[in-house]
Amino acid sequence: MAVTYRILGHSLVMTCKGVYTHPQVVAVFMDAIKDSAFNPPMSLLVDARQSKANPSLDQIESLVNFLSRFHTVLSPRGAILAAPNSLIYGLGRMYAALAAVKGFNIEIFERQRDALAWLARPDDAAQSKTPCRCA
Repeated sequence: MAVTYRILGHSLVMTCKGVYTHPQVVAVFMDAIKDSAFNPPMSLLVDARQSKANPSLDQIESLVNFLSRFHTVLSPRGAILAAPNSLIYGLGRMYAALAAVKGFNIEIFERQRDALAWLARPDDAAQSKTPCRCA
């Protein structure tokens, strides 16, 4: 399956591999929030390191708008894992910029352990992170 999820502590980890569609992402997210292990508020970590998707700006905006409707179950802090790939990194930055307008703080990381550590920090400590050197 191109989009899967798992719950790690207080994080919902969605993994996107290959090419996938917006409806697939939405369907997996909806399954995840119905999971008995989903305990809001949870941070969202999107692992896009193996993604081959190239969504348009409209598709990214649509996804941001969709996820912003779930602000009561999602932490305002989220993360994207990006391989050293300028396309995925760039798409992640676009997503982060659009999500910031909706009140979310999204950062990009290369390593899952760094992303999970940043997501687990208290809000005041989350401002400093290990920057992604993906570009």
